Amino acid sequence: MRSNRRVDIDRTDNKPICEQPIASTGTIVHVEGFGLVKAFRLVATNGDTEHGITNDLTMDELVRVTYAERSWAIEEYHRGLKQYTEV
Repeated sequence: MRSNRRVDIDRTDNKPICEQPIASTGTIVHVEGFGLVKAFRLVATNGDTEHGITNDLTMDELVRVTYAERSWAIEEYHRGLKQYTEV
């Protein structure tokens, strides 16, 4: 999710997600023009921040990490296929 996407945590005002107190374990927010989602703040080792969202409001940190690991494995698999076909 782009850092300037507007969300509302407490139903008072839409602000960019980067300005909201989003927990790494997930925070339920209202996305302008969409509805309720669970947002996660992900901080890389170099300090960069990204935000991920899901419409599964019951998702916890363990499930999110599991899906992230699976998606990374798929990314590596596709990268390997691409390198193999370029040889």
